[in-house]
Amino acid sequence: MSNGDPGESTAFCSELPSLEEVSQVLQHLGFRLVRQMRAKTWKHVSPLPAQYHYRHQADETCEVIFLAGEDHDDDEHTLPTHQSRFFGWSGRDQHLYQRVQSELSQHWPLTWQASA
Repeated sequence: MSNGDPGESTAFCSELPSLEEVSQVLQHLGFRLVRQMRAKTWKHVSPLPAQYHYRHQADETCEVIFLAGEDHDDDEHTLPTHQSRFFGWSGRDQHLYQRVQSELSQHWPLTWQASA
């Protein structure tokens, strides 16, 4: 779980949940899929996993991004070992966002931390 600070956070997951599972959990919490990007591979840059962007229907500033695969830091910082990753923005309702973090953490082994 995060340190409780509002704003942006990220969570590393040791599993790779299916898109259907993630969508189902987030839809139950009032989110809808608003954008998706296929995985990208480049010749001299680390590959980027598929991305799925969700936005809360009542609080449009509360968002979650699911990266369906391992990603790498472009600044060559070492990231924790992970199979997938979530990013989140709290929006206006911090209690809603804490519920989102808690609910996602009940389904998958997530390690939340405030984003730098």
